[in-house]
Amino acid sequence: MSQETVKNTNPEVTISLVIWNSENDLPEFFNTLKKQTYKNYKVIVVDNNSSDASVEYVNQNYPEYKLIRNKENLGYGAAHNQVIKEALTPFVLVANPDIRLNEHFLEVLVSYIKKDKTLGSVGSKLIKFSGSLNVKRVSDIIDSVGIKAYKNRRFVDRGEGEADQGQYNYTEEVFGISGALVLFRKEALEDVVLNGKQYFDEDFFMYKEDIDLAWRLRLRCWKNYYVYEASAWHRRSSQTNTDSNDLQVVKNRSKKFALINGYSYRNHWYTLIKNESLLNLLLFSPWITWYELKKAVFVFLFEPRTLFLSLLSVKKLLSIIRKRIYIQKRVLADSKEIRKWFK
Repeated sequence: MSQETVKNTNPEVTISLVIWNSENDLPEFFNTLKKQTYKNYKVIVVDNNSSDASVEYVNQNYPEYKLIRNKENLGYGAAHNQVIKEALTPFVLVANPDIRLNEHFLEVLVSYIKKDKTLGSVGSKLIKFSGSLNVKRVSDIIDSVGIKAYKNRRFVDRGEGEADQGQYNYTEEVFGISGALVLFRKEALEDVVLNGKQYFDEDFFMYKEDIDLAWRLRLRCWKNYYVYEASAWHRRSSQTNTDSNDLQVVKNRSKKFALINGYSYRNHWYTLIKNESLLNLLLFSPWITWYELKKAVFVFLFEPRTLFLSLLSVKKLLSIIRKRIYIQKRVLADSKEIRKWFK
Protein backbone atom coordinates (compact mmCIF):
# COMPACT_ATOMS: atom_id res chain seq x y z
CA MET A 1 0.00 0.00 0.00
CA SER A 2 1.40 3.40 -1.00
CA GLN A 3 2.01 6.19 1.50
CA GLU A 4 -0.63 8.27 -0.31
CA THR A 5 -3.22 5.51 0.14
CA VAL A 6 -2.41 5.22 3.83
CA LYS A 7 -2.91 8.95 4.31
CA ASN A 8 -6.23 8.94 2.52
CA THR A 9 -7.66 6.31 4.89
CA ASN A 10 -7.53 9.00 7.57
CA PRO A 11 -7.99 12.30 5.69
CA GLU A 12 -7.58 15.70 7.30
CA VAL A 13 -9.65 17.68 4.80
CA THR A 14 -13.13 17.09 3.39
CA ILE A 15 -13.65 18.89 0.10
CA SER A 16 -17.24 20.02 -0.39
CA LEU A 17 -18.08 20.64 -4.04
CA VAL A 18 -21.61 21.76 -4.89
CA ILE A 19 -22.55 21.48 -8.56
CA TRP A 20 -25.51 22.62 -10.61
CA ASN A 21 -25.25 22.22 -14.38
CA SER A 22 -21.48 22.37 -13.96
CA GLU A 23 -20.46 19.82 -16.58
CA ASN A 24 -18.17 22.23 -18.44
CA ASP A 25 -16.24 23.18 -15.30
CA LEU A 26 -15.73 19.75 -13.77
CA PRO A 27 -12.86 18.40 -15.93
CA GLU A 28 -10.56 21.33 -15.17
CA PHE A 29 -11.56 21.59 -11.51
CA PHE A 30 -10.82 17.93 -10.86
CA ASN A 31 -7.65 18.08 -12.92
CA THR A 32 -6.22 20.84 -10.71
CA LEU A 33 -7.40 18.96 -7.63
CA LYS A 34 -5.55 15.81 -8.70
CA LYS A 35 -2.34 17.82 -9.11
CA GLN A 36 -2.32 18.98 -5.49
CA THR A 37 0.93 18.37 -3.64
CA TYR A 38 -1.19 17.75 -0.52
CA LYS A 39 -3.09 14.47 -0.90
CA ASN A 40 -4.67 13.90 2.50
CA TYR A 41 -8.25 14.73 1.56
CA LYS A 42 -11.59 13.18 0.64
CA VAL A 43 -14.15 14.59 -1.78
CA ILE A 44 -17.92 14.79 -1.43
CA VAL A 45 -19.87 16.17 -4.38
CA VAL A 46 -23.42 17.48 -3.98
CA ASP A 47 -25.54 17.83 -7.11
CA ASN A 48 -28.39 20.32 -6.86
CA ASN A 49 -30.63 18.61 -9.42
CA SER A 50 -28.57 19.35 -12.54
CA SER A 51 -30.20 18.96 -15.94
CA ASP A 52 -26.91 18.49 -17.82
CA ALA A 53 -24.43 15.59 -17.65
CA SER A 54 -22.71 16.70 -14.44
CA VAL A 55 -23.76 13.62 -12.47
CA GLU A 56 -22.79 11.25 -15.26
CA TYR A 57 -19.36 12.88 -15.52
CA VAL A 58 -18.64 12.44 -11.82
CA ASN A 59 -19.89 8.85 -11.76
CA GLN A 60 -17.90 7.83 -14.81
CA ASN A 61 -14.64 9.59 -14.04
CA TYR A 62 -14.52 9.77 -10.24
CA PRO A 63 -16.48 6.84 -8.83
CA GLU A 64 -14.32 6.99 -5.68
CA TYR A 65 -15.90 10.34 -4.75
CA LYS A 66 -19.12 10.26 -2.76
CA LEU A 67 -21.97 11.84 -4.71
CA ILE A 68 -25.09 13.21 -3.02
CA ARG A 69 -27.97 13.83 -5.44
CA ASN A 70 -30.66 16.27 -4.39
CA LYS A 71 -34.09 16.06 -6.00
CA GLU A 72 -34.30 19.85 -6.13
CA ASN A 73 -31.95 22.81 -6.03
CA LEU A 74 -31.50 23.38 -2.30
CA GLY A 75 -29.26 26.40 -2.80
CA TYR A 76 -25.60 27.02 -2.08
CA GLY A 77 -25.65 26.93 1.70
CA ALA A 78 -27.97 23.99 2.28
CA ALA A 79 -26.00 21.82 -0.14
CA HIS A 80 -22.66 22.60 1.50
CA ASN A 81 -24.27 22.01 4.90
CA GLN A 82 -24.99 18.43 3.86
CA VAL A 83 -21.27 17.81 3.49
CA ILE A 84 -20.15 19.80 6.52
CA LYS A 85 -22.58 17.92 8.77
CA GLU A 86 -21.21 14.61 7.53
CA ALA A 87 -17.53 15.58 7.61
CA LEU A 88 -15.42 13.94 10.31
CA THR A 89 -12.20 15.68 9.31
CA PRO A 90 -10.69 18.63 11.23
CA PHE A 91 -10.94 20.87 8.15
CA VAL A 92 -13.50 21.41 5.38
CA LEU A 93 -12.76 23.06 2.04
CA VAL A 94 -15.82 24.71 0.48
CA ALA A 95 -15.33 25.14 -3.27
CA ASN A 96 -17.18 26.25 -6.38
CA PRO A 97 -16.72 24.19 -9.56
CA ASP A 98 -15.60 27.32 -11.44
CA ILE A 99 -12.42 27.36 -9.34
CA ARG A 100 -9.00 26.16 -10.51
CA LEU A 101 -6.36 25.43 -7.87
CA ASN A 102 -2.66 26.14 -7.86
CA GLU A 103 -0.89 22.84 -7.18
CA HIS A 104 0.34 24.00 -3.74
CA PHE A 105 -3.02 25.48 -2.69
CA LEU A 106 -4.04 22.85 -0.12
CA GLU A 107 -0.52 22.33 1.17
CA VAL A 108 -0.14 26.03 1.99
CA LEU A 109 -3.55 26.56 3.58
CA VAL A 110 -3.62 23.37 5.64
CA SER A 111 -0.14 24.12 6.95
CA TYR A 112 -1.16 27.65 7.89
CA ILE A 113 -4.46 26.86 9.62
CA LYS A 114 -2.73 24.25 11.77
CA LYS A 115 -0.42 26.90 13.23
CA ASP A 116 -3.13 28.69 15.21
CA LYS A 117 -6.13 27.00 16.83
CA THR A 118 -8.06 30.29 16.84
CA LEU A 119 -8.22 30.37 13.04
CA GLY A 120 -11.77 29.69 11.92
CA SER A 121 -11.14 30.08 8.21
CA VAL A 122 -8.33 30.79 5.77
CA GLY A 123 -8.38 31.75 2.11
CA SER A 124 -6.10 32.34 -0.83
CA LYS A 125 -5.50 34.96 -3.47
CA LEU A 126 -8.14 34.46 -6.16
CA ILE A 127 -7.36 35.62 -9.70
CA LYS A 128 -9.98 36.02 -12.43
CA PHE A 129 -9.94 33.88 -15.54
CA SER A 130 -12.28 33.28 -18.45
CA GLY A 131 -12.79 30.37 -20.80
CA SER A 132 -10.31 27.59 -20.09
CA LEU A 133 -6.96 27.53 -18.35
CA ASN A 134 -5.79 25.33 -21.21
CA VAL A 135 -6.09 28.21 -23.67
CA LYS A 136 -4.36 30.57 -21.23
CA ARG A 137 -7.14 33.07 -20.67
CA VAL A 138 -5.70 33.76 -17.24
CA SER A 139 -5.52 37.42 -16.29
CA ASP A 140 -3.57 39.34 -13.69
CA ILE A 141 -6.84 40.79 -12.37
CA ILE A 142 -7.69 40.03 -8.76
CA ASP A 143 -11.01 38.37 -7.98
CA SER A 144 -10.76 38.38 -4.18
CA VAL A 145 -8.21 38.60 -1.39
CA GLY A 146 -10.78 38.41 1.38
CA ILE A 147 -13.97 40.25 2.28
CA LYS A 148 -13.82 43.95 3.17
CA ALA A 149 -16.49 45.68 5.29
CA TYR A 150 -17.39 49.37 5.28
CA LYS A 151 -18.99 51.58 7.94
CA ASN A 152 -22.23 51.63 5.96
CA ARG A 153 -22.27 47.81 6.03
CA ARG A 154 -21.42 47.41 2.37
CA PHE A 155 -19.32 44.29 1.83
CA VAL A 156 -17.00 43.79 -1.14
CA ASP A 157 -14.37 41.38 -2.35
CA ARG A 158 -11.15 43.08 -1.35
CA GLY A 159 -8.93 43.95 -4.30
CA GLU A 160 -11.45 42.84 -6.92
CA GLY A 161 -10.77 44.35 -10.33
CA GLU A 162 -7.26 45.50 -9.43
CA ALA A 163 -4.23 44.37 -11.41
CA ASP A 164 -2.16 42.01 -9.27
CA GLN A 165 1.12 43.88 -8.83
CA GLY A 166 2.08 42.36 -5.51
CA GLN A 167 0.13 44.88 -3.43
CA TYR A 168 -1.50 42.03 -1.49
CA ASN A 169 1.57 39.82 -1.17
CA TYR A 170 1.38 39.59 2.58
CA THR A 171 -0.67 37.42 4.91
CA GLU A 172 -3.14 39.25 7.14
CA GLU A 173 -6.34 38.93 9.09
CA VAL A 174 -9.46 39.97 7.17
CA PHE A 175 -13.16 40.29 7.96
CA GLY A 176 -13.89 37.08 6.08
CA ILE A 177 -13.15 34.89 3.07
CA SER A 178 -15.11 34.58 -0.17
CA GLY A 179 -17.41 31.57 -0.15
CA ALA A 180 -16.20 30.61 -3.62
CA LEU A 181 -13.18 28.94 -2.02
CA VAL A 182 -12.49 28.80 1.70
CA LEU A 183 -10.90 26.35 4.13
CA PHE A 184 -12.77 26.11 7.45
CA ARG A 185 -11.86 24.57 10.76
CA LYS A 186 -14.67 22.11 11.51
CA GLU A 187 -14.59 22.96 15.22
CA ALA A 188 -15.28 26.61 14.38
CA LEU A 189 -18.21 25.68 12.16
CA GLU A 190 -19.71 23.54 14.91
CA ASP A 191 -19.30 26.47 17.30
CA VAL A 192 -21.48 28.78 15.18
CA VAL A 193 -23.97 26.27 13.77
CA LEU A 194 -27.64 27.32 13.75
CA ASN A 195 -30.49 24.91 14.53
CA GLY A 196 -28.00 22.06 14.82
CA LYS A 197 -27.36 21.78 11.08
CA GLN A 198 -27.13 25.22 9.47
CA TYR A 199 -23.50 26.25 9.17
CA PHE A 200 -24.44 28.42 6.21
CA ASP A 201 -27.85 29.98 6.88
CA GLU A 202 -30.37 28.09 4.75
CA ASP A 203 -32.86 30.96 4.82
CA PHE A 204 -30.52 32.76 2.39
CA PHE A 205 -30.69 30.14 -0.41
CA MET A 206 -27.93 31.96 -2.33
CA TYR A 207 -25.73 35.07 -1.97
CA LYS A 208 -24.26 36.73 1.15
CA GLU A 209 -24.06 33.43 3.11
CA ASP A 210 -20.28 33.79 3.27
CA ILE A 211 -20.53 37.28 4.80
CA ASP A 212 -23.04 36.10 7.38
CA LEU A 213 -20.90 33.12 8.37
CA ALA A 214 -17.74 35.24 8.56
CA TRP A 215 -19.53 37.67 10.89
CA ARG A 216 -20.82 34.85 13.11
CA LEU A 217 -17.31 33.44 13.37
CA ARG A 218 -16.01 36.86 14.42
CA LEU A 219 -18.71 37.19 17.08
CA ARG A 220 -17.39 33.97 18.62
CA CYS A 221 -13.76 35.24 18.42
CA TRP A 222 -12.67 33.01 15.54
CA LYS A 223 -10.17 34.62 13.17
CA ASN A 224 -10.32 34.68 9.37
CA TYR A 225 -7.03 35.01 7.47
CA TYR A 226 -5.99 35.73 3.91
CA VAL A 227 -2.83 33.72 3.08
CA TYR A 228 -1.15 35.20 0.02
CA GLU A 229 1.16 32.24 -0.66
CA ALA A 230 -1.87 30.17 -1.65
CA SER A 231 -3.49 30.98 -4.98
CA ALA A 232 -6.31 29.88 -7.25
CA TRP A 233 -8.32 31.13 -10.22
CA HIS A 234 -12.02 31.95 -10.34
CA ARG A 235 -14.28 32.22 -13.36
CA ARG A 236 -16.91 34.35 -11.69
CA SER A 237 -20.27 34.25 -13.45
CA SER A 238 -21.62 37.53 -12.06
CA GLN A 239 -20.25 41.00 -11.44
CA THR A 240 -19.77 41.92 -7.81
CA ASN A 241 -19.54 45.25 -6.02
CA THR A 242 -15.96 46.41 -5.76
CA ASP A 243 -14.51 49.47 -4.04
CA SER A 244 -16.33 51.51 -6.69
CA ASN A 245 -18.47 54.60 -6.23
CA ASP A 246 -22.26 54.51 -6.11
CA LEU A 247 -22.62 54.96 -9.89
CA GLN A 248 -20.45 51.93 -10.59
CA VAL A 249 -22.40 49.86 -8.08
CA VAL A 250 -25.60 50.76 -9.97
CA LYS A 251 -24.00 49.73 -13.27
CA ASN A 252 -22.90 46.42 -11.77
CA ARG A 253 -26.41 45.72 -10.48
CA SER A 254 -27.88 46.37 -13.93
CA LYS A 255 -25.75 43.52 -15.32
CA LYS A 256 -27.19 40.96 -12.89
CA PHE A 257 -30.38 38.95 -13.15
CA ALA A 258 -33.31 40.32 -11.16
CA LEU A 259 -33.44 37.20 -8.99
CA ILE A 260 -29.77 37.62 -8.02
CA ASN A 261 -30.34 41.26 -7.05
CA GLY A 262 -33.38 40.21 -5.06
CA TYR A 263 -31.55 37.58 -3.04
CA SER A 264 -28.59 39.91 -2.51
CA TYR A 265 -30.77 42.77 -1.26
CA ARG A 266 -32.84 40.56 1.03
CA ASN A 267 -29.89 38.63 2.43
CA HIS A 268 -28.01 41.82 3.22
CA TRP A 269 -30.82 42.72 5.59
CA TYR A 270 -30.91 39.21 7.03
CA THR A 271 -27.18 39.50 7.79
CA LEU A 272 -27.56 42.82 9.60
CA ILE A 273 -30.62 41.77 11.58
CA LYS A 274 -28.89 38.64 12.86
CA ASN A 275 -25.42 39.93 13.63
CA GLU A 276 -25.37 43.67 14.31
CA SER A 277 -25.12 44.77 17.94
CA LEU A 278 -27.44 47.55 19.08
CA LEU A 279 -24.48 49.66 20.18
CA ASN A 280 -22.70 49.42 16.85
CA LEU A 281 -25.95 50.00 15.00
CA LEU A 282 -26.33 53.26 16.92
CA LEU A 283 -22.72 54.35 16.40
CA PHE A 284 -22.76 53.63 12.67
CA SER A 285 -26.36 54.71 12.04
CA PRO A 286 -25.49 57.82 9.96
CA TRP A 287 -23.53 55.74 7.43
CA ILE A 288 -25.94 52.82 7.45
CA THR A 289 -29.05 55.00 7.12
CA TRP A 290 -27.69 57.01 4.19
CA TYR A 291 -26.53 53.88 2.36
CA GLU A 292 -29.79 52.01 2.88
CA LEU A 293 -31.87 55.04 1.92
CA LYS A 294 -30.04 55.36 -1.40
CA LYS A 295 -30.51 51.66 -2.08
CA ALA A 296 -34.19 51.75 -1.17
CA VAL A 297 -34.88 54.66 -3.53
CA PHE A 298 -33.01 52.95 -6.35
CA VAL A 299 -34.81 49.64 -5.82
CA PHE A 300 -38.20 51.35 -5.63
CA LEU A 301 -37.62 53.24 -8.89
CA PHE A 302 -35.68 50.75 -10.98
CA GLU A 303 -35.96 47.27 -9.43
CA PRO A 304 -39.58 46.66 -8.42
CA ARG A 305 -39.02 42.90 -8.69
CA THR A 306 -36.29 43.15 -6.05
CA LEU A 307 -38.72 44.95 -3.77
CA PHE A 308 -41.42 42.35 -4.48
CA LEU A 309 -39.08 39.48 -3.58
CA SER A 310 -38.13 41.23 -0.35
CA LEU A 311 -41.79 41.64 0.60
CA LEU A 312 -42.44 37.97 -0.10
CA SER A 313 -39.59 37.10 2.28
CA VAL A 314 -41.23 38.75 5.29
CA LYS A 315 -42.57 35.33 6.27
CA LYS A 316 -38.98 34.27 7.05
CA LEU A 317 -38.45 37.21 9.37
CA LEU A 318 -39.50 35.25 12.45
CA SER A 319 -36.86 32.62 11.69
CA ILE A 320 -34.23 35.35 11.27
CA ILE A 321 -35.21 37.00 14.56
CA ARG A 322 -34.98 33.67 16.39
CA LYS A 323 -31.51 33.19 14.98
CA ARG A 324 -30.53 36.68 16.08
CA ILE A 325 -31.61 35.94 19.65
CA TYR A 326 -29.53 32.75 19.66
CA ILE A 327 -26.48 34.43 18.09
CA GLN A 328 -26.53 37.48 20.37
CA LYS A 329 -26.84 35.35 23.52
CA ARG A 330 -23.58 33.61 22.60
CA VAL A 331 -21.48 36.60 21.51
CA LEU A 332 -17.94 36.53 22.91
CA ALA A 333 -16.36 39.46 21.04
CA ASP A 334 -17.19 42.90 22.40
CA SER A 335 -18.63 45.62 20.19
CA LYS A 336 -15.32 47.49 20.04
CA GLU A 337 -13.55 44.43 18.62
CA ILE A 338 -16.18 44.07 15.89
CA ARG A 339 -16.15 47.81 15.11
CA LYS A 340 -12.55 47.77 13.95
CA TRP A 341 -13.52 45.71 10.87
CA PHE A 342 -15.92 48.33 9.53
CA LYS A 343 -13.83 51.05 7.94
